[in-house]
Amino acid sequence: MVSKKVNKRVIKRIDPWSLSKVYALGLGLIGFVLGLIIAIFSLALGSISGMAFFAFGVAAIIVLPILFGLIGLVAGALTAVVYNLIAHHFGGIELEVDSK
Repeated sequence: MVSKKVNKRVIKRIDPWSLSKVYALGLGLIGFVLGLIIAIFSLALGSISGMAFFAFGVAAIIVLPILFGLIGLVAGALTAVVYNLIAHHFGGIELEVDSK
């Protein structure tokens, strides 16, 4: 039987810019998917009632990823700052890491 050495690691600090980029990308992708869904419904409604719905769908594909990405930037920075304050006073998140 192979024994594994388990190391405990603590996340003491999260770089706000690093977390902001990850949040922005994740929320930007969610915004793009929502924009596509809105565009599909707008295309269907636009073919029935006119061009206004089609233009709304195209705008949703462009605006939603940008809007969600900006929200992700702010949310990521705030999350990292709040985590850093809490981790400084109460300790960070403990992780168990296997080393072979």
